[in-house]
Amino acid sequence: MEKKCPGQSKQTWKPDDIFTANCRNCGTEIEFWKDDIARTCPKCRQRVNNPKINLGCVEWCKYAKECIGEEEYNRIKAKLNAEKAK
Repeated sequence: MEKKCPGQSKQTWKPDDIFTANCRNCGTEIEFWKDDIARTCPKCRQRVNNPKINLGCVEWCKYAKECIGEEEYNRIKAKLNAEKAK
């Protein structure tokens, strides 16, 4: 039996794991779930990154690349490596 990411189990979520943030481009309110990496603004179609995302699991989870996609995985790994180099 394959294990699932505990962060994906909505049974362990708290009420503040679903929240709203404003689009930086037009100010429209956008609903985010804690595991959303980004959403598209329904008004201006701008991509808006989740301001509360925490993907520290990318450092240790062997399924991270499949979970969040290769492009996002590479971007986050590069950012984490740059922060470590400081």
